[in-house]
Amino acid sequence: MGSLRRGSRHRAQIRVLAVLFGLVAGFVVPATDAQPPRAPLPWIDAHLHLVGGRGAQADWPGAVDAAVRDMDRFGIATAIVLPPPQVDTQQTYEASAFASTLARHRGRFAYIGGGGALNPMIHRHADPTRVTDDVKREFVAAAEAIIDGGAVGFGEMASLHISVAPAHPYEFVPADHPLFLVLADVAARRDVPIDLHMDAVDGETPTPPRFTGFANPAKLPDTIGALARLLARHPKARIV
Repeated sequence: MGSLRRGSRHRAQIRVLAVLFGLVAGFVVPATDAQPPRAPLPWIDAHLHLVGGRGAQADWPGAVDAAVRDMDRFGIATAIVLPPPQVDTQQTYEASAFASTLARHRGRFAYIGGGGALNPMIHRHADPTRVTDDVKREFVAAAEAIIDGGAVGFGEMASLHISVAPAHPYEFVPADHPLFLVLADVAARRDVPIDLHMDAVDGETPTPPRFTGFANPAKLPDTIGALARLLARHPKARIV
């Protein structure tokens, strides 16, 4: 009974709203012109990435219009759009790239930001000894600007992101990294959630064979312990 009580207390500290991993990233549209059956109830897609291109090839209006058409087909009333967790600062894009286009469809979209601005900063300072007070101030300013610009949360942020295909990135910093702690401070103060991509690994584990041959290391690091420490430190932070 004592262990059950301890487990209940621990779970009470962990305010994880949901695990909504790749609702759209893994969504496959049938290769047919036939209309799918209409969903019996409108629903909300809480994790949608737009593929709009970058630089001179970007077409965010086209990407948003295509998303609206598919949302109508599949009964999605509202979608939350977010940039993926990026690490290459030369190729990143942030929510600001598509926010103004989303505004043309009032009520259909909300968006969160940080995958192209905050996530690269965290992974660029993966070594916690490099996180100076100046780095923290720069990070807080960038995070505050994202919410002030209209985002309703932070994401997609990555603690452990396993590579599952060629050119698909492997990313890792523990969830209790100093900049994740700073982000949780900001999120709690601004009362917004963090969308966290964290493949759950309970203790260091050999990389499963289906994930070898990509960018992954031979062993995957433990992630559960660091997540528990983050949530214990910030019980008011809302983590998706």
